[in-house]
Amino acid sequence: KPVSIAMMPFAGKGIDLCNDGDPICSQGRNPFAHTSYEKTPLVGQAAGFVSSLL
Repeated sequence: KPVSIAMMPFAGKGIDLCNDGDPICSQGRNPFAHTSYEKTPLVGQAAGFVSSLL
């Protein structure tokens, strides 16, 4: 996704990890998508990203 001007100072310091269908972080309509992150590879991706910043 493009980075907005207000977020430019934070570019490269965050990643967008959103389950398909999650109504909280996307236009999804599946409430269970928001409560199932621990069952997806997104947890490992987030951990890998954070560790790369250390």
